[in-house]
Amino acid sequence: MPHRGLDQLLEDFAIDEAADYYLLPPGKQSVFVSRLYSELEDHARSGLATLKDTAGLKLHFMVEPGEDGGFRNLPDDVFFRKICFYASRAVLTFPFRESGKAPREIVLRGKAAEVKRNKEIISFGRYRAGRDGYGGKIEEVGKNHHLYRSELDIFLHLLCSARPFLKAGFLTIVPSYYPEARKIRVHTKSHLGLVPANFQREDLRRQFAEEGFEEYDFVPGSVPYLYLPYFTHLSSSEVLWVREKEANAYRLFQDHLSELLNGLSRVKSEGVLMDHMKEVHRQVLALMGSYEAIEKATRQQAVDSVMGFFKANLVPSAPGSLVPSLTKILGTAGVAFVEYLAKKGALNQQKAQLKVAQPEINLMWRLVDLDKGHFHPKGREREPLEVGSL
Repeated sequence: MPHRGLDQLLEDFAIDEAADYYLLPPGKQSVFVSRLYSELEDHARSGLATLKDTAGLKLHFMVEPGEDGGFRNLPDDVFFRKICFYASRAVLTFPFRESGKAPREIVLRGKAAEVKRNKEIISFGRYRAGRDGYGGKIEEVGKNHHLYRSELDIFLHLLCSARPFLKAGFLTIVPSYYPEARKIRVHTKSHLGLVPANFQREDLRRQFAEEGFEEYDFVPGSVPYLYLPYFTHLSSSEVLWVREKEANAYRLFQDHLSELLNGLSRVKSEGVLMDHMKEVHRQVLALMGSYEAIEKATRQQAVDSVMGFFKANLVPSAPGSLVPSLTKILGTAGVAFVEYLAKKGALNQQKAQLKVAQPEINLMWRLVDLDKGHFHPKGREREPLEVGSL
């Protein structure tokens, strides 16, 4: 059967969340697992084949198995949204357990047949059946792998949560049984240009997980431990929309990150990335203050002030919600004219310290503008990644 992709596989079997797998008839569950094994291999193969030539920052995260089952460091949905924005391409290696024996054995005694099967083991691999006059069994073809049922639930949740990014081609999941998985671990940076996302710095790990966000009080002017923009309240659709809508700014943002981290050791790259996030936070706050002044001037019908913001190149990159109000003040022709002037470079040099001309800061502001809960995060719960479109 030709490969149709992980996203299409989930759609074919109507799996939108992990629980949907158990709604399938037993026969279809086996077919789904078999198809999933094949699709994962093809997905990893095609994703890694194009990774080396992908520009921008490429991050690699390794999920580590627990000693007694489960996983030690499986990231949540917020991490996926954030890593799939900061990285032009993200790679996640997921561990499957090596199988010591086939998951079922068939014993024949005359016309009676007894099937012995461990129902808590979900097997991934290729098998062949054989029999003689005394009985039969299912044997492995090569080294196969498995997940415990509880681990399969976690993996299916991961697939469903990350589905929009998988569909867009921004995330590649590599199962540990895929041959290239070992090479990725050994040659993380030199082989494919990947930067480890299993951060050793605790403060950087907290930034990407947005750990403690529910209890965090954002106070402008204070020294925060979580830096803007926040992804807890953003949906996957919004993250993807900003990447697409601001394609040019996003490309420059990726070029900047790639240049900053190029050739650095793991320790140094984490420090540089952390400093970069701090600087973005500072400049986004400055831009927020400027936009609040624009909104105030707009409400007060202060034409001279609004024109000053145009000349400082602040208004053309302001939130789209301001455009109707600005049009009422200046008229359609006036707005078009000052936008033309701004694009031609009529900038106010006194505002240069805000660095608002940097596409990267305007890009980050887009995310902050979409996040309507960034001033009052306390008491809110994280929402799962959304599959739908805006």
